[in-house]
Amino acid sequence: MSRAWRQVAATPLQCVSRARCEYGDECFHEKAKERAAAAEVVIVNHALYAAHLATGANLLPQHSVVIFDEAHEIHDTLASHLGVVVTPIALRASAGLLRHGLDIGAKEQTDELLTLADRLAEALAEQHAAGHTQGLRESVSEVLDQLVTLLTALVEALKPTPGVDALSVGRIRAHQTMVSQLGGLARIQAAREGHLVWINEDRKEFSLHLSLLDVGDLLHENLWPHVTAICTSATIPDTLISQLGLPSDDTDSLAVASPFDYGNHSLLYVAKHLPDRNDHDTYFPAMLDELTGLINAAGGRTLALFTNRSHMEKAAAAVAERIHTPILVQGTMSKQRLTELFKSDESTSLFALDSFWQGFDIPGQSLSLVTIDRLPFRPPDDPVDTARRERLGDRGFAQLDLPRAAMMLAQGIGRLIRTADDRGVVAVFDNRLATKGYRHSILKKLPPMKRTVERSDAEEFLRAIVTQK
Repeated sequence: MSRAWRQVAATPLQCVSRARCEYGDECFHEKAKERAAAAEVVIVNHALYAAHLATGANLLPQHSVVIFDEAHEIHDTLASHLGVVVTPIALRASAGLLRHGLDIGAKEQTDELLTLADRLAEALAEQHAAGHTQGLRESVSEVLDQLVTLLTALVEALKPTPGVDALSVGRIRAHQTMVSQLGGLARIQAAREGHLVWINEDRKEFSLHLSLLDVGDLLHENLWPHVTAICTSATIPDTLISQLGLPSDDTDSLAVASPFDYGNHSLLYVAKHLPDRNDHDTYFPAMLDELTGLINAAGGRTLALFTNRSHMEKAAAAVAERIHTPILVQGTMSKQRLTELFKSDESTSLFALDSFWQGFDIPGQSLSLVTIDRLPFRPPDDPVDTARRERLGDRGFAQLDLPRAAMMLAQGIGRLIRTADDRGVVAVFDNRLATKGYRHSILKKLPPMKRTVERSDAEEFLRAIVTQK
């Protein structure tokens, strides 16, 4: 989170309740809560629902049914948001709140908290530099013990007392913050099987995380006895029921066939002849030739999806010099503006990353070609995924990596055909989809498109669409 955002953002811990806050009657958050409490249907995103569960189901109004759209994402979202993050930056911010919450001895305790925050940053940096990004080394554990001791004392000292203190906004905010910080540290120290404690580095700032490797048991015990779930997605994974801890004997599944004529209206082209994607010196120029030729055949009207920002930007710059139609690049303007410009000019191509693989809906003539540079396997060094693979052993690739890649690829391909009249080509510039044994597991998750490994077939299909326009 940027420094500017931290200065203007308010966290739930800073809310002292409507009755105690001078802005309580005009607070947009309080008004939203009132509207939600009176509504029959409340629409929230996955992250907010995860926050609701993290508070013990005290954030959203009581409800008996929850509908998870894009349900293939819910497991990872819940696993992330139901964990814990402790940062030296947050501890330093807590010291600032402490100055307003305590009158006696505040400077001494504030200085101690600042010192421990700095020591934690140093200990995390040392452990990270040593290559130990998982677990807690002794130097980090010692600082955590000292923080727990200090925060325990602060929580006790900040308890509201009768009289003025009971109405002190600063004291309440400081107390809530210390309780939260103490709770997070306690969870990290009590990490058990199914939890992962790890260190992250972002622009030389270090943070300590506790992540859940799965959420099935938690949901099975705390959510499903009280709430009925309806999970919908165009790419429901086979493992969703077990991932979410849904009762297998009381869960119904329904697969609804697509109304679109993929067999006649679309073509999947896999560039089997391309060099290995890891041989960048030979792969990248060959991929550019493929991309340029297909965009020219389509007359623009291309969504070029990438798995890496650097590759996207380099490809966009290179292709722009070789074609005469406009190119838009994600990151140069807002997603909304990119979408508007793409829809307004059928000759435009859009080069984009992960946020355009899903939820990007452009029916009609503006989109006739979707290209995908690589199969969307996740980076192999993600600490949570690494821990999950270790738990699965030899089954890790088949049960974790392969289903996710197939699901993401299906989502990207799904950008092409949005109505019964749409026609187009999907081009995948990763020869693994034509050569590896596991390709069949991926292909069966994709729409029933015609397939080819010949670029001439794809170009002919695209030119026919332009001619029929």
